[in-house]
Amino acid sequence: MKHNKQGSRRRVQKSSLSRKDLIKTLSKFFAENKRKYYNARSITSKLDLKNSKDSVQNALEYMCQDNWIVAGSDNKFTWNNNNSMDRSHKVHPKKSFTGKVDMTRTGAGYIVSDDYDEDIFVHPKNLKGAMNNDIVRVEMSMIPGKRKPEGKITEIVTRALSQVLGTIRNSGNVWTVYPASTEDIHEIQIKEKNLNGAKDGDHILLEITKWGKNQHKTFYGKILEVLKNQSENDIAMQSILLDNGFELHFPQEVMDEAAAISREITTNEVARRRDMRGTTTFTIDPETAKDFDDALSFKQLENGNYEVGVHIADVAHYIEEGSALDKEALNRSTSVYLVDRVLPMLPEELSNDLCSLNPNEDKYTFSAIFEMKKNGKIKSEWFGR
Repeated sequence: MKHNKQGSRRRVQKSSLSRKDLIKTLSKFFAENKRKYYNARSITSKLDLKNSKDSVQNALEYMCQDNWIVAGSDNKFTWNNNNSMDRSHKVHPKKSFTGKVDMTRTGAGYIVSDDYDEDIFVHPKNLKGAMNNDIVRVEMSMIPGKRKPEGKITEIVTRALSQVLGTIRNSGNVWTVYPASTEDIHEIQIKEKNLNGAKDGDHILLEITKWGKNQHKTFYGKILEVLKNQSENDIAMQSILLDNGFELHFPQEVMDEAAAISREITTNEVARRRDMRGTTTFTIDPETAKDFDDALSFKQLENGNYEVGVHIADVAHYIEEGSALDKEALNRSTSVYLVDRVLPMLPEELSNDLCSLNPNEDKYTFSAIFEMKKNGKIKSEWFGR
């Protein structure tokens, strides 16, 4: 009895692609093989297509008419290098990254991300209105062999600049603020309901409420404060802060949390801490200082050694993790010291009172205390509250 082995050797036949899938497959192939030319026969062979050569040729001619590819000699085609970023995105796998915008003088930007080794270039038309130092989400096509990573911004996560100093002017029924604190925005429109008592020629602080998507779009804002009795120096100092992304005022939620913090030094809390109130302790600061955030202590021990302590204000005692105060401190990161003023990281209730080691006041600290021999060698050390 003869056995028909044909079934066991039969290969699964690959079906022809639909016109839509064929064009998608061809687009990806050309995008991955830029600067190389192919005709219908060579592409059919390379991709192992089951479509007829005529259907492939027809798809190539359609793509050429639509400027996806360009025709060369001998009926061969290659990728159109003038294709837009959007077309490149359509035919390559994509990844998204979060990073900070670094603008260039040409109007383009680079996204600096901790999650990607190289800076990602963004053409001006793909910035989506992002400005210098904004935190954004950028989408990038993973194009094989592409030397310079390029992407487009899909979301603006955080604006670096939200408040602006400037002068307000009235022309008819149009109120316009001309910023003094930034060169990135030339003017901001103010609706009459958002004037907050400002008059023509006043120096004001405003909050941007609507962002233009490029230099030709209108910005809108609302007046937060009319700056009265302020010198040119005051305006200049505040402009420096705002232009570098530091807001002059704390959000109301943060102020409310700071005002609600208890100022009481409790017996229970003192019992959990090392009491240094009997040890000579002092700060070293200028006479004009308002926030004393660290201090030194010193005493001679009975064994002839010295006890030296370094103390810093225990800010963590007052700020609950995840609170509005905590988030604001993280956002600001540091107090900013200019020539004639300080912009604190925390509201004054904390920076100049609760967390300031003022003379003759009991304060909670975190400390590092060392027992030292007369020759300066450390015998023991202690860290804690």
